[in-house]
Amino acid sequence: MRTDSSILVRHVIAEITKVLVLTTAVMVIVVAFGAVIRPLAQNLLGPVGVVKYVALATVPMMQFALPFAGGLAATLVTHRMVSDNEFLAMSVSGLSYRSIFKPHLILGVALAVIMAILVNAVIPPFWVAMKSVITQDAAAVFVSTIRDGRAFDAGRMLVYADEAELLGAPDGVSDRIGMRGVVAVEFGPGGVPDTEFVAESAVVDLYRVEGRAGQSRLLMKASMREVSVVRLLDGTVAFVPEASPDAVEVQSGSERSPNMANLIDLVSMMRNPDVSGDSAQRRAEIARMVRSARALALADAQLRRGIAVPFVDDRSGRRYELRAAGIQGGQAVGAPGGAVIIEESQDGRLLRRGRGPSARLEFAPLERGDDPATAVRLTISLIEPMIEGPSSSWPETLDGVRPELTLPIAAITPDALEEEAFAASRNTALLGPIATSIGSMSGVWAELRREVVWEATAHAWMRFAQAACAPLLLLMGAVLAVLMRRSSPLLVYAIAFVPAIIDILLINSGRHFMRDGQLVSGFMLMWSGNAAVAGIVWWAWRKVAVH
Repeated sequence: MRTDSSILVRHVIAEITKVLVLTTAVMVIVVAFGAVIRPLAQNLLGPVGVVKYVALATVPMMQFALPFAGGLAATLVTHRMVSDNEFLAMSVSGLSYRSIFKPHLILGVALAVIMAILVNAVIPPFWVAMKSVITQDAAAVFVSTIRDGRAFDAGRMLVYADEAELLGAPDGVSDRIGMRGVVAVEFGPGGVPDTEFVAESAVVDLYRVEGRAGQSRLLMKASMREVSVVRLLDGTVAFVPEASPDAVEVQSGSERSPNMANLIDLVSMMRNPDVSGDSAQRRAEIARMVRSARALALADAQLRRGIAVPFVDDRSGRRYELRAAGIQGGQAVGAPGGAVIIEESQDGRLLRRGRGPSARLEFAPLERGDDPATAVRLTISLIEPMIEGPSSSWPETLDGVRPELTLPIAAITPDALEEEAFAASRNTALLGPIATSIGSMSGVWAELRREVVWEATAHAWMRFAQAACAPLLLLMGAVLAVLMRRSSPLLVYAIAFVPAIIDILLINSGRHFMRDGQLVSGFMLMWSGNAAVAGIVWWAWRKVAVH
Protein backbone atom coordinates (compact mmCIF):
# COMPACT_ATOMS: atom_id res chain seq x y z
CA MET A 1 0.00 0.00 0.00
CA ARG A 2 2.93 2.32 0.71
CA THR A 3 4.17 1.85 -2.87
CA ASP A 4 0.69 2.50 -4.25
CA SER A 5 0.49 5.64 -2.14
CA SER A 6 3.82 6.91 -3.49
CA ILE A 7 2.68 6.22 -7.05
CA LEU A 8 -0.51 8.18 -6.35
CA VAL A 9 1.47 11.12 -4.97
CA ARG A 10 3.78 11.24 -7.98
CA HIS A 11 0.90 10.90 -10.43
CA VAL A 12 -1.28 13.64 -8.91
CA ILE A 13 1.65 16.03 -8.46
CA ALA A 14 2.72 15.48 -12.07
CA GLU A 15 -0.81 16.10 -13.39
CA ILE A 16 -1.31 19.29 -11.36
CA THR A 17 2.19 20.55 -12.17
CA LYS A 18 1.64 20.22 -15.93
CA VAL A 19 -1.54 22.27 -15.80
CA LEU A 20 0.07 24.68 -13.32
CA VAL A 21 3.04 25.42 -15.61
CA LEU A 22 0.82 25.96 -18.65
CA THR A 23 -1.66 28.15 -16.75
CA THR A 24 1.13 30.19 -15.14
CA ALA A 25 2.77 30.82 -18.53
CA VAL A 26 -0.48 32.13 -20.02
CA MET A 27 -1.31 34.29 -17.01
CA VAL A 28 2.20 35.72 -16.74
CA ILE A 29 2.29 36.77 -20.39
CA VAL A 30 -1.12 38.43 -20.16
CA VAL A 31 -0.28 40.27 -16.93
CA ALA A 32 3.17 41.30 -18.23
CA PHE A 33 1.62 42.94 -21.28
CA GLY A 34 -0.83 44.67 -18.96
CA ALA A 35 2.08 46.06 -16.92
CA VAL A 36 3.59 47.74 -19.98
CA ILE A 37 0.44 49.74 -20.78
CA ARG A 38 1.21 52.61 -18.41
CA PRO A 39 4.80 53.26 -19.62
CA LEU A 40 3.57 53.06 -23.19
CA ALA A 41 0.77 55.56 -22.52
CA GLN A 42 3.36 57.97 -21.06
CA ASN A 43 5.70 57.55 -24.06
CA LEU A 44 8.45 56.24 -21.79
CA LEU A 45 9.34 53.21 -23.93
CA GLY A 46 10.27 52.64 -27.52
CA PRO A 47 9.87 49.38 -29.51
CA VAL A 48 13.07 47.84 -28.14
CA GLY A 49 12.26 49.03 -24.65
CA VAL A 50 8.81 47.38 -24.81
CA VAL A 51 10.37 44.00 -25.63
CA LYS A 52 12.89 44.31 -22.79
CA TYR A 53 10.26 45.52 -20.35
CA VAL A 54 7.82 42.69 -21.10
CA ALA A 55 10.60 40.08 -20.94
CA LEU A 56 11.74 41.35 -17.54
CA ALA A 57 8.17 41.76 -16.26
CA THR A 58 7.38 38.07 -16.67
CA VAL A 59 9.31 37.18 -13.51
CA PRO A 60 7.75 39.76 -11.13
CA MET A 61 4.29 38.98 -12.50
CA MET A 62 4.68 35.39 -11.28
CA GLN A 63 3.93 36.52 -7.73
CA PHE A 64 0.42 37.43 -8.91
CA ALA A 65 -0.06 34.59 -11.41
CA LEU A 66 1.22 31.61 -9.40
CA PRO A 67 -1.46 31.59 -6.64
CA PHE A 68 -4.33 31.80 -9.14
CA ALA A 69 -2.68 29.32 -11.51
CA GLY A 70 -2.21 26.89 -8.61
CA GLY A 71 -5.87 27.18 -7.66
CA LEU A 72 -7.04 26.67 -11.26
CA ALA A 73 -4.72 23.70 -11.84
CA ALA A 74 -5.82 21.98 -8.63
CA THR A 75 -9.49 22.62 -9.47
CA LEU A 76 -9.27 21.22 -13.02
CA VAL A 77 -7.19 18.12 -12.19
CA THR A 78 -9.06 17.24 -9.00
CA HIS A 79 -12.48 17.73 -10.65
CA ARG A 80 -11.46 15.44 -13.53
CA MET A 81 -10.29 12.76 -11.09
CA VAL A 82 -13.56 12.97 -9.16
CA SER A 83 -15.63 12.87 -12.38
CA ASP A 84 -13.73 9.76 -13.52
CA ASN A 85 -14.45 8.12 -10.15
CA GLU A 86 -10.72 7.92 -9.36
CA PHE A 87 -11.33 9.35 -5.89
CA LEU A 88 -14.09 6.80 -5.32
CA ALA A 89 -11.77 3.97 -6.37
CA MET A 90 -9.00 5.18 -4.08
CA SER A 91 -11.46 5.53 -1.19
CA VAL A 92 -12.89 2.02 -1.74
CA SER A 93 -9.37 0.60 -1.89
CA GLY A 94 -8.76 1.78 1.67
CA LEU A 95 -7.10 5.17 1.22
CA SER A 96 -8.29 7.90 3.56
CA TYR A 97 -9.08 11.36 2.29
CA ARG A 98 -6.02 12.56 4.16
CA SER A 99 -3.87 10.25 2.02
CA ILE A 100 -5.75 11.18 -1.15
CA PHE A 101 -5.12 14.89 -0.56
CA LYS A 102 -1.50 14.33 0.45
CA PRO A 103 -0.17 15.25 -3.06
CA HIS A 104 -2.06 18.56 -2.91
CA LEU A 105 -0.59 19.34 0.49
CA ILE A 106 2.96 18.50 -0.67
CA LEU A 107 2.55 20.62 -3.79
CA GLY A 108 1.09 23.44 -1.70
CA VAL A 109 4.09 23.47 0.65
CA ALA A 110 6.45 23.43 -2.34
CA LEU A 111 4.51 26.30 -3.90
CA ALA A 112 4.76 28.30 -0.66
CA VAL A 113 8.54 27.81 -0.56
CA ILE A 114 8.86 28.79 -4.24
CA MET A 115 6.74 31.88 -3.67
CA ALA A 116 8.79 32.89 -0.60
CA ILE A 117 12.04 32.60 -2.56
CA LEU A 118 10.58 34.45 -5.54
CA VAL A 119 9.19 37.47 -3.66
CA ASN A 120 12.12 37.82 -1.25
CA ALA A 121 15.16 37.12 -3.43
CA VAL A 122 14.43 36.58 -7.14
CA ILE A 123 11.86 39.23 -8.04
CA PRO A 124 13.42 42.41 -6.47
CA PRO A 125 16.37 42.55 -8.94
CA PHE A 126 13.90 42.28 -11.81
CA TRP A 127 11.97 45.31 -10.49
CA VAL A 128 15.28 47.21 -10.53
CA ALA A 129 15.98 46.06 -14.09
CA MET A 130 12.48 47.08 -15.22
CA LYS A 131 12.98 50.54 -13.75
CA SER A 132 16.38 50.87 -15.40
CA VAL A 133 14.79 50.11 -18.80
CA ILE A 134 12.58 53.18 -18.38
CA THR A 135 15.31 55.42 -16.97
CA GLN A 136 17.98 54.13 -19.37
CA ASP A 137 16.92 56.64 -21.98
CA ALA A 138 16.41 59.44 -19.48
CA ALA A 139 16.64 62.14 -22.16
CA ALA A 140 13.72 60.63 -24.08
CA VAL A 141 11.71 60.44 -20.85
CA PHE A 142 12.58 64.07 -20.12
CA VAL A 143 11.54 65.28 -23.57
CA SER A 144 8.34 63.22 -23.70
CA THR A 145 7.34 64.47 -20.23
CA ILE A 146 7.84 68.11 -21.25
CA ARG A 147 6.02 67.64 -24.56
CA ASP A 148 3.07 66.13 -22.71
CA GLY A 149 2.75 69.39 -20.77
CA ARG A 150 3.96 67.90 -17.50
CA ALA A 151 6.83 68.90 -15.21
CA PHE A 152 9.86 66.62 -15.01
CA ASP A 153 10.60 65.59 -11.41
CA ALA A 154 14.36 65.51 -10.81
CA GLY A 155 14.18 65.04 -7.04
CA ARG A 156 15.43 68.39 -5.74
CA MET A 157 14.30 70.25 -8.87
CA LEU A 158 11.05 70.38 -10.82
CA VAL A 159 11.42 71.48 -14.47
CA TYR A 160 8.70 72.68 -16.85
CA ALA A 161 9.15 74.09 -20.35
CA ASP A 162 7.13 75.09 -23.39
CA GLU A 163 9.44 73.24 -25.80
CA ALA A 164 12.11 70.56 -25.49
CA GLU A 165 14.32 68.73 -27.98
CA LEU A 166 17.34 66.46 -27.98
CA LEU A 167 20.66 68.07 -28.94
CA GLY A 168 24.05 66.62 -29.79
CA ALA A 169 25.90 65.78 -26.57
CA PRO A 170 29.63 66.66 -26.21
CA ASP A 171 32.20 64.23 -24.83
CA GLY A 172 31.62 63.37 -21.19
CA VAL A 173 27.91 64.18 -21.34
CA SER A 174 25.42 61.34 -21.74
CA ASP A 175 22.60 63.45 -23.18
CA ARG A 176 21.89 67.11 -23.84
CA ILE A 177 18.42 68.67 -24.00
CA GLY A 178 17.51 72.15 -25.23
CA MET A 179 14.42 73.94 -23.88
CA ARG A 180 12.53 77.20 -24.31
CA GLY A 181 10.14 78.94 -21.94
CA VAL A 182 11.59 77.28 -18.85
CA VAL A 183 10.32 77.35 -15.28
CA ALA A 184 12.33 75.43 -12.68
CA VAL A 185 11.76 75.18 -8.93
CA GLU A 186 14.62 74.16 -6.66
CA PHE A 187 13.73 72.57 -3.31
CA GLY A 188 15.66 73.04 -0.09
CA PRO A 189 15.82 70.95 3.11
CA GLY A 190 12.55 69.30 4.06
CA GLY A 191 11.23 69.50 0.50
CA VAL A 192 10.36 73.20 0.85
CA PRO A 193 10.50 75.24 -2.40
CA ASP A 194 13.58 77.43 -2.18
CA THR A 195 14.37 79.12 -5.50
CA GLU A 196 12.38 79.62 -8.69
CA PHE A 197 14.05 80.15 -12.07
CA VAL A 198 12.16 81.61 -15.04
CA ALA A 199 14.37 81.49 -18.15
CA GLU A 200 13.98 82.27 -21.81
CA SER A 201 15.99 79.17 -22.73
CA ALA A 202 18.02 76.45 -21.05
CA VAL A 203 20.29 73.52 -21.79
CA VAL A 204 20.18 70.44 -19.57
CA ASP A 205 23.06 67.97 -19.50
CA LEU A 206 22.63 64.45 -18.11
CA TYR A 207 25.61 62.59 -16.65
CA ARG A 208 25.85 58.95 -15.63
CA VAL A 209 28.14 58.20 -12.71
CA GLU A 210 28.87 54.64 -11.62
CA GLY A 211 27.98 54.21 -7.98
CA ARG A 212 28.32 51.49 -5.40
CA ALA A 213 27.33 47.91 -6.10
CA GLY A 214 27.37 48.57 -9.84
CA GLN A 215 24.43 50.98 -9.64
CA SER A 216 24.67 54.08 -11.79
CA ARG A 217 23.63 57.55 -10.64
CA LEU A 218 22.02 59.99 -13.01
CA LEU A 219 22.98 63.65 -12.50
CA MET A 220 21.29 66.62 -14.13
CA LYS A 221 23.02 69.98 -14.66
CA ALA A 222 21.05 72.93 -16.08
CA SER A 223 22.43 76.08 -17.68
CA MET A 224 19.89 78.89 -18.19
CA ARG A 225 19.93 82.18 -20.11
CA GLU A 226 18.03 85.41 -19.51
CA VAL A 227 16.89 84.28 -16.09
CA SER A 228 14.67 85.80 -13.43
CA VAL A 229 15.64 84.29 -10.08
CA VAL A 230 13.12 84.43 -7.23
CA ARG A 231 14.15 83.50 -3.71
CA LEU A 232 10.86 82.18 -2.37
CA LEU A 233 11.86 82.29 1.30
CA ASP A 234 12.54 86.04 1.45
CA GLY A 235 10.80 87.18 -1.74
CA THR A 236 13.90 88.74 -3.37
CA VAL A 237 13.97 88.90 -7.18
CA ALA A 238 17.00 89.26 -9.45
CA PHE A 239 17.55 89.20 -13.22
CA VAL A 240 20.79 87.66 -14.51
CA PRO A 241 22.00 86.89 -18.05
CA GLU A 242 22.99 83.35 -17.09
CA ALA A 243 22.34 81.01 -14.18
CA SER A 244 23.66 77.52 -13.46
CA PRO A 245 21.99 75.82 -10.47
CA ASP A 246 23.91 73.07 -8.73
CA ALA A 247 23.73 69.62 -10.28
CA VAL A 248 20.98 67.44 -8.85
CA GLU A 249 20.63 63.69 -8.74
CA VAL A 250 17.60 62.59 -10.71
CA GLN A 251 15.35 60.89 -8.18
CA SER A 252 13.72 58.43 -10.55
CA GLY A 253 17.08 56.98 -11.49
CA SER A 254 18.60 56.64 -8.05
CA GLU A 255 15.89 55.97 -5.51
CA ARG A 256 14.92 52.39 -4.75
CA SER A 257 11.52 51.57 -3.34
CA PRO A 258 11.09 48.68 -0.86
CA ASN A 259 9.66 46.35 -3.51
CA MET A 260 13.11 46.49 -5.13
CA ALA A 261 14.83 45.34 -1.92
CA ASN A 262 15.34 41.70 -0.96
CA LEU A 263 14.46 40.40 2.49
CA ILE A 264 17.93 41.08 3.90
CA ASP A 265 17.74 44.69 2.72
CA LEU A 266 14.27 45.09 4.25
CA VAL A 267 15.56 43.84 7.61
CA SER A 268 18.46 46.32 7.32
CA MET A 269 15.95 49.12 6.71
CA MET A 270 14.03 48.12 9.84
CA ARG A 271 17.21 48.15 11.96
CA ASN A 272 18.80 51.19 10.34
CA PRO A 273 16.27 53.45 8.58
CA ASP A 274 19.05 55.78 7.43
CA VAL A 275 19.99 53.37 4.65
CA SER A 276 17.16 55.09 2.79
CA GLY A 277 18.37 57.95 0.58
CA ASP A 278 15.95 60.59 1.93
CA SER A 279 16.51 59.68 5.56
CA ALA A 280 20.31 59.61 5.13
CA GLN A 281 20.19 63.05 3.49
CA ARG A 282 18.15 64.52 6.33
CA ARG A 283 20.47 62.93 8.88
CA ALA A 284 23.48 64.54 7.17
CA GLU A 285 21.75 67.93 7.18
CA ILE A 286 20.89 67.63 10.88
CA ALA A 287 24.48 66.57 11.66
CA ARG A 288 25.70 69.72 9.91
CA MET A 289 23.20 71.91 11.78
CA VAL A 290 24.09 70.31 15.12
CA ARG A 291 27.77 70.84 14.38
CA SER A 292 27.06 74.49 13.58
CA ALA A 293 25.14 74.79 16.86
CA ARG A 294 28.20 73.40 18.62
CA ALA A 295 30.32 76.03 16.93
CA LEU A 296 28.02 78.78 18.20
CA ALA A 297 28.07 77.32 21.72
CA LEU A 298 31.87 77.20 21.71
CA ALA A 299 32.05 80.71 20.27
CA ASP A 300 29.71 81.96 22.99
CA ALA A 301 31.84 80.36 25.72
CA GLN A 302 35.00 81.84 24.19
CA LEU A 303 33.52 85.33 23.86
CA ARG A 304 32.31 85.32 27.46
CA ARG A 305 35.91 84.63 28.53
CA GLY A 306 37.03 87.72 26.60
CA ILE A 307 38.70 85.75 23.78
CA ALA A 308 38.09 86.74 20.15
CA VAL A 309 36.57 84.14 17.81
CA PRO A 310 38.48 83.78 14.51
CA PHE A 311 36.80 83.16 11.14
CA VAL A 312 38.33 82.59 7.72
CA ASP A 313 37.08 83.06 4.18
CA ASP A 314 38.62 80.18 2.24
CA ARG A 315 37.91 81.87 -1.09
CA SER A 316 39.70 85.19 -0.43
CA GLY A 317 42.07 84.05 2.29
CA ARG A 318 40.99 86.90 4.54
CA ARG A 319 40.66 86.37 8.26
CA TYR A 320 38.19 87.90 10.68
CA GLU A 321 38.10 88.18 14.47
CA LEU A 322 34.81 88.62 16.27
CA ARG A 323 34.75 90.31 19.68
CA ALA A 324 31.51 90.51 21.65
CA ALA A 325 30.04 89.92 25.08
CA GLY A 326 28.45 86.68 23.95
CA ILE A 327 25.79 85.16 21.73
CA GLN A 328 22.06 85.45 22.38
CA GLY A 329 19.28 84.24 20.13
CA GLY A 330 21.72 83.46 17.30
CA GLN A 331 23.23 86.97 17.40
CA ALA A 332 26.51 88.23 18.76
CA VAL A 333 25.74 91.03 21.21
CA GLY A 334 27.89 93.61 22.94
CA ALA A 335 28.12 94.32 26.64
CA PRO A 336 25.90 97.11 28.00
CA GLY A 337 27.31 100.28 26.54
CA GLY A 338 29.71 98.26 24.38
CA ALA A 339 29.74 97.10 20.77
CA VAL A 340 30.36 94.04 18.63
CA ILE A 341 33.68 94.36 16.79
CA ILE A 342 34.79 92.48 13.67
CA GLU A 343 38.37 92.97 12.45
CA GLU A 344 39.38 92.01 8.90
CA SER A 345 43.00 91.14 8.12
CA GLN A 346 45.05 89.48 5.42
CA ASP A 347 48.59 88.12 5.66
CA GLY A 348 48.75 89.44 9.22
CA ARG A 349 47.89 93.00 8.18
CA LEU A 350 44.78 94.67 9.59
CA LEU A 351 42.56 95.93 6.79
CA ARG A 352 39.38 97.17 8.45
CA ARG A 353 37.52 97.20 11.71
CA GLY A 354 33.74 97.29 11.96
CA ARG A 355 31.64 98.15 15.00
CA GLY A 356 27.95 97.65 15.59
CA PRO A 357 25.42 96.94 18.33
CA SER A 358 25.09 93.30 17.22
CA ALA A 359 25.93 90.81 14.50
CA ARG A 360 23.48 88.31 13.06
CA LEU A 361 24.76 84.75 12.59
CA GLU A 362 22.96 82.55 10.06
CA PHE A 363 23.56 79.28 8.26
CA ALA A 364 25.06 79.71 4.81
CA PRO A 365 24.56 77.27 1.91
CA LEU A 366 27.10 74.50 1.75
CA GLU A 367 29.63 74.70 -1.02
CA ARG A 368 29.93 71.77 -3.39
CA GLY A 369 32.45 69.27 -2.15
CA ASP A 370 31.85 70.01 1.53
CA ASP A 371 30.95 67.11 3.75
CA PRO A 372 27.48 68.00 5.11
CA ALA A 373 28.19 65.97 8.25
CA THR A 374 31.23 68.08 9.28
CA ALA A 375 31.29 71.37 7.35
CA VAL A 376 30.30 74.58 9.13
CA ARG A 377 29.57 77.60 6.96
CA LEU A 378 28.00 80.74 8.46
CA THR A 379 26.88 84.11 7.21
CA ILE A 380 27.78 86.98 9.56
CA SER A 381 25.95 90.28 9.18
CA LEU A 382 27.17 93.25 11.23
CA ILE A 383 24.17 95.43 12.16
CA GLU A 384 24.54 99.20 11.59
CA PRO A 385 28.31 99.01 11.12
CA MET A 386 30.73 101.87 11.76
CA ILE A 387 33.92 101.34 9.80
CA GLU A 388 37.48 102.14 10.80
CA GLY A 389 40.30 101.67 8.30
CA PRO A 390 41.52 102.56 4.80
CA SER A 391 38.16 101.62 3.23
CA SER A 392 34.94 103.21 4.39
CA SER A 393 32.84 100.39 2.92
CA TRP A 394 31.96 97.17 4.63
CA PRO A 395 30.41 94.08 3.02
CA GLU A 396 26.77 93.69 3.90
CA THR A 397 27.42 90.08 4.86
CA LEU A 398 30.41 87.81 5.33
CA ASP A 399 29.04 84.93 3.30
CA GLY A 400 30.13 81.35 3.91
CA VAL A 401 32.97 81.99 6.36
CA ARG A 402 34.32 79.13 8.44
CA PRO A 403 34.92 79.44 12.19
CA GLU A 404 38.38 78.29 13.23
CA LEU A 405 37.28 76.33 16.25
CA THR A 406 38.22 72.85 17.39
CA LEU A 407 34.84 71.11 17.37
CA PRO A 408 34.04 67.75 18.98
CA ILE A 409 33.50 64.87 16.59
CA ALA A 410 29.93 64.83 15.29
CA ALA A 411 27.56 62.28 16.78
CA ILE A 412 27.60 59.08 14.75
CA THR A 413 24.76 56.97 16.10
CA PRO A 414 21.23 58.07 15.20
CA ASP A 415 20.13 57.99 18.84
CA ALA A 416 22.99 60.25 19.96
CA LEU A 417 22.38 62.65 17.10
CA GLU A 418 18.64 62.73 17.78
CA GLU A 419 19.26 63.44 21.46
CA GLU A 420 21.70 66.27 20.74
CA ALA A 421 19.40 67.76 18.09
CA PHE A 422 16.53 67.73 20.60
CA ALA A 423 18.68 69.53 23.18
CA ALA A 424 19.79 72.12 20.59
CA SER A 425 16.19 72.72 19.48
CA ARG A 426 15.27 73.75 23.05
CA ASN A 427 18.26 76.09 23.47
CA THR A 428 16.54 79.07 21.87
CA ALA A 429 18.22 81.48 24.31
CA LEU A 430 21.55 80.79 22.61
CA LEU A 431 20.62 79.70 19.10
CA GLY A 432 17.40 81.60 18.38
CA PRO A 433 16.01 80.80 14.89
CA ILE A 434 18.69 78.14 14.47
CA ALA A 435 17.10 76.13 17.28
CA THR A 436 13.74 76.32 15.48
CA SER A 437 15.35 75.08 12.24
CA ILE A 438 16.99 72.17 14.05
CA GLY A 439 13.70 71.24 15.71
CA SER A 440 11.82 71.36 12.41
CA MET A 441 14.44 69.31 10.57
CA SER A 442 14.60 66.79 13.42
CA GLY A 443 10.86 66.30 13.18
CA VAL A 444 11.10 65.66 9.45
CA TRP A 445 13.98 63.23 9.96
CA ALA A 446 12.18 61.32 12.72
CA GLU A 447 9.06 61.05 10.54
CA LEU A 448 11.12 59.78 7.60
CA ARG A 449 12.80 57.15 9.77
CA ARG A 450 9.44 55.94 11.04
CA GLU A 451 8.07 55.79 7.50
CA VAL A 452 11.07 53.75 6.31
CA VAL A 453 10.57 51.23 9.14
CA TRP A 454 6.82 51.03 8.50
CA GLU A 455 7.31 50.63 4.75
CA ALA A 456 9.94 47.90 5.12
CA THR A 457 7.86 46.05 7.74
CA ALA A 458 4.75 46.24 5.56
CA HIS A 459 6.55 44.86 2.49
CA ALA A 460 8.20 42.03 4.46
CA TRP A 461 4.91 40.81 5.95
CA MET A 462 3.09 41.26 2.64
CA ARG A 463 5.56 38.91 0.97
CA PHE A 464 5.03 36.23 3.60
CA ALA A 465 1.26 36.67 3.28
CA GLN A 466 1.55 36.23 -0.50
CA ALA A 467 3.63 33.09 -0.01
CA ALA A 468 1.02 31.65 2.38
CA CYS A 469 -1.81 32.60 0.02
CA ALA A 470 -0.58 30.34 -2.81
CA PRO A 471 -0.99 26.94 -1.08
CA LEU A 472 -4.29 28.01 0.48
CA LEU A 473 -5.78 28.83 -2.94
CA LEU A 474 -4.51 25.52 -4.30
CA LEU A 475 -6.09 23.55 -1.44
CA MET A 476 -9.33 25.53 -1.66
CA GLY A 477 -9.67 24.72 -5.38
CA ALA A 478 -9.00 21.02 -4.78
CA VAL A 479 -11.42 20.60 -1.86
CA LEU A 480 -14.19 22.60 -3.54
CA ALA A 481 -13.74 20.49 -6.69
CA VAL A 482 -14.54 17.37 -4.65
CA LEU A 483 -17.37 19.01 -2.75
CA MET A 484 -18.98 20.38 -5.95
CA ARG A 485 -18.19 17.36 -8.13
CA ARG A 486 -21.51 17.61 -9.98
CA SER A 487 -20.83 21.21 -11.08
CA SER A 488 -18.71 22.43 -13.98
CA PRO A 489 -15.01 22.86 -13.07
CA LEU A 490 -15.08 26.44 -14.33
CA LEU A 491 -18.03 27.17 -12.06
CA VAL A 492 -16.11 25.70 -9.15
CA TYR A 493 -13.13 27.89 -9.93
CA ALA A 494 -15.36 30.93 -10.42
CA ILE A 495 -16.74 30.41 -6.91
CA ALA A 496 -13.21 29.92 -5.52
CA PHE A 497 -12.00 32.99 -7.48
CA VAL A 498 -14.10 35.40 -5.40
CA PRO A 499 -12.45 34.72 -2.00
CA ALA A 500 -9.08 34.54 -3.79
CA ILE A 501 -9.50 38.08 -5.14
CA ILE A 502 -10.71 39.32 -1.75
CA ASP A 503 -7.66 37.70 -0.13
CA ILE A 504 -5.26 39.52 -2.49
CA LEU A 505 -7.05 42.82 -1.91
CA LEU A 506 -6.92 42.39 1.86
CA ILE A 507 -3.18 41.63 1.72
CA ASN A 508 -2.51 44.84 -0.19
CA SER A 509 -4.91 46.85 1.99
CA GLY A 510 -3.11 45.59 5.08
CA ARG A 511 0.19 46.74 3.57
CA HIS A 512 -1.21 50.25 3.11
CA PHE A 513 -2.39 50.31 6.72
CA MET A 514 1.02 49.15 7.99
CA ARG A 515 2.97 51.64 5.89
CA ASP A 516 0.81 54.40 7.46
CA GLY A 517 1.89 53.30 10.93
CA GLN A 518 -1.13 51.18 11.84
CA LEU A 519 0.98 48.06 12.31
CA VAL A 520 -1.37 45.95 14.44
CA SER A 521 -4.59 46.66 12.53
CA GLY A 522 -2.74 46.42 9.21
CA PHE A 523 -1.23 43.06 10.16
CA MET A 524 -4.63 41.68 11.17
CA LEU A 525 -6.24 42.97 7.99
CA MET A 526 -3.43 41.57 5.85
CA TRP A 527 -3.78 38.06 7.26
CA SER A 528 -7.57 38.09 7.59
CA GLY A 529 -7.93 37.06 3.94
CA ASN A 530 -5.67 34.05 4.40
CA ALA A 531 -7.55 33.19 7.58
CA ALA A 532 -10.87 33.34 5.69
CA VAL A 533 -9.54 31.10 2.88
CA ALA A 534 -8.19 28.67 5.47
CA GLY A 535 -11.64 28.65 7.09
CA ILE A 536 -13.27 27.83 3.73
CA VAL A 537 -10.78 24.99 3.21
CA TRP A 538 -11.51 23.59 6.68
CA TRP A 539 -15.29 23.84 6.20
CA ALA A 540 -15.17 22.17 2.77
CA TRP A 541 -12.81 19.48 4.09
CA ARG A 542 -15.18 18.61 6.91
CA LYS A 543 -18.06 18.34 4.45
CA VAL A 544 -16.01 16.08 2.17
CA ALA A 545 -14.79 13.92 5.07
CA VAL A 546 -18.34 13.36 6.32
CA HIS A 547 -19.54 12.12 2.93
